[in-house]
Amino acid sequence: MTRLIDALEQVFLPNGLLDFYETGGSTVRKTTYADAEQTIANDNPVVLNGDGRVPNVFGSGVYRVVLRTTAGAQILQRDPVGGDTSLAFGADWISTYPYGISDAVRDDGRYWESSTANNIGNAPSTDGGTSWIELDIRIIGRVETYAQLDAIPVQNTGAVITVTGEGISGQFVVEDGAHTANVGTIRDFTNAVGNQYLRRLDDGALDVKWFGAVGDGVADDSAALIAAIAAASAKNGAEVVCPPGVYALASQIIVDDSNIVITGAGSTLYHDGGTGDTPATKFLWIGGATDAVFRFQTPNSGIGVSKKNGMGMHRAMIDGNSVASRSIIFTSIHSSNFSDLYSYGCLTDHYLLTTYTTTGASEAMDLQQCTFDNLKWRSIDSTALKLCSGLVLQAHANPSTGNVSLNRFTNINGQSWNGSGGASGIVLSDGDNNDFNNCQVYRIGGTVVAGILLIGNTFMDSNRFYGVTSGGTNGIVIQGTASGYSSNPKKCSFMLPDTGNGTQEPVVDAGVTYGWYDDQGVLAGMGYSKAAISDNIADAITQRALITTETLRISNNSQNHVILTTPTASWGMNIDGATGDLRFNRIAGSGSINLGNGAQVKINTKLVTEGAADSGGAGFKLLRIPN
Repeated sequence: MTRLIDALEQVFLPNGLLDFYETGGSTVRKTTYADAEQTIANDNPVVLNGDGRVPNVFGSGVYRVVLRTTAGAQILQRDPVGGDTSLAFGADWISTYPYGISDAVRDDGRYWESSTANNIGNAPSTDGGTSWIELDIRIIGRVETYAQLDAIPVQNTGAVITVTGEGISGQFVVEDGAHTANVGTIRDFTNAVGNQYLRRLDDGALDVKWFGAVGDGVADDSAALIAAIAAASAKNGAEVVCPPGVYALASQIIVDDSNIVITGAGSTLYHDGGTGDTPATKFLWIGGATDAVFRFQTPNSGIGVSKKNGMGMHRAMIDGNSVASRSIIFTSIHSSNFSDLYSYGCLTDHYLLTTYTTTGASEAMDLQQCTFDNLKWRSIDSTALKLCSGLVLQAHANPSTGNVSLNRFTNINGQSWNGSGGASGIVLSDGDNNDFNNCQVYRIGGTVVAGILLIGNTFMDSNRFYGVTSGGTNGIVIQGTASGYSSNPKKCSFMLPDTGNGTQEPVVDAGVTYGWYDDQGVLAGMGYSKAAISDNIADAITQRALITTETLRISNNSQNHVILTTPTASWGMNIDGATGDLRFNRIAGSGSINLGNGAQVKINTKLVTEGAADSGGAGFKLLRIPN
């Protein structure tokens, strides 16, 4: 009993029909069987399953077999089938076999149908169309594993194969041309001819599991992730998707090309000192000492030519496993976006934003115009982990010729140990014109160490903090030359800080300038040039336009323009709207106007003395009036 399925297994036609007849052009149907013992007869025609596969077909002798569509349209026939499997449909051409009309063979990687009877010795690929017609076959097949995919017998360009295995499912098409295999999207296969290869049909996003990632927290997935990133680079950028799982990494992951984005299925979150839930996607460091688990960077050779941009990483947790120095280092990149990341188990900084060094000032190496949203960290669970800062902006050299500037940070927050043996949550060691919105440092263990620390290096100015939270003593500290740094930070401002949770005005070194505008309308540390103050906005604008050489104009009709007050007394000063008199009014308390020792009063340049009439015609006499 011959198993005929082997002779037909290259045909994939979902729900297609196979008619079995006596050989020699006969229309007499011949029975086949589902078992080798010939006890279970098949229907005739035999119906292919939904995957296009042929069920068990056993038979004796040879058959004429016709392949039809579900609707009954004939596609191909083969006569004879059986006996010698080398004569199966699409089998390699045999020079000594007498092929009949409609027999199909493979030659030179292509498929051919005989157009004549007794077709012997005419090689299809060199026949020139006399005895053979080339078939344009797009065979759709289905396999489960990469091993089965690589072993497919199909070699026609355009053939499509579906892979159904978990984590690697998708479709591959047979293509011609130069290529570089990469496991997940470009594969070589056993029966390839020349430059044929298998290319995955995808929508642009690449799944790290296509490249062999396991995600069980044990197997090293470094090579798979590196291969996926390389494949994304070959596509001039793509999203690398990391489905739920724990991806163990023993090698550093470097992204150094534009438009490559790593996306997980979710990180974790926490509130204040609490712990988080289980992350959907986690990267676990299992290697030795390293400066970072991930690096997003412009290659050093590219500085001054074109910075890499469009990078990103989202929705994942990174665990340094108390070995890695950092979760991520960002170096000299531009216009990139990172969000919903949680870092744990690092020793130095969770996130470091930095630049390369250069011999001269160069905007080309700055890290600029990137956005960072909802980056979180935890640094409180061991003596070693307490020494890890959260977010650090630090140029490579100090002082540096480049910096971290023009970036936006939103909802940056973490748990930092600010007691003895701890580290600051947010550190700006070099940077200008960065915006921080609703960022929080949850200070655990004390207030000895600054929650937010600004350090004076060459480019430390004009950073803006909106709604910042870092409660308690030393919540915000700004250090300059008095602390041994190269410059004094200047023009950094704090707008509407979270004073309700204890955020206090910065502790600063002498020579540092900053701005503070809290939720009670209090301004501190501000400097103005030629300001106008009024009791209404429209008048303030008018007065500002009238400023010439004066520093300050105050306008308030006949009300008190200025009130000077202490806990025991208050004085008002204004200009009387009716008379034009400049008036000083004691509003509360006691006391008098006292010019102090050595003070003099002059009217029209004439000195006025007590009890003496003004001989210069000022019409003024200074009197001492008892209380």
